Amino acid sequence: MKKVISGIAIVALAIAGGAVTGGAAYAAPAATTLIMSGGNGVFDLGPIVINGTASAAGSVAYSVNGKVVAGCEAVPTTTVAPFVAKCSWIPAASGTTVITGAFTPADVAAFAPAASNNLNVKIGIPVQ
Repeated sequence: MKKVISGIAIVALAIAGGAVTGGAAYAAPAATTLIMSGGNGVFDLGPIVINGTASAAGSVAYSVNGKVVAGCEAVPTTTVAPFVAKCSWIPAASGTTVITGAFTPADVAAFAPAASNNLNVKIGIPVQ
């Protein structure tokens, strides 16, 4: 009889514990990646396209030399793989430039945010 009562008590505590903790285990968001590409071009000859390819759908914020690119603060990716976001950028000067991106997933419960690699590009000067 003591075994039956203690068994019931254990089941009751397990159920109560499940109710207190929400009853379900939650998985951590999956890691994501963001790869930057493009960005090479010539100063004063129009916009240059920067590509951000992510491992999930979401949006990409682009930065050049540590400053956010105007108009590219939250560029949405495509909704199917490959998840690409494109930013048209007009360089302020020629020379070596570092382009980075920050990815924010559309489904923050399933995917984690990601920072990109540094993309070092050279902006040339027009030669005539």
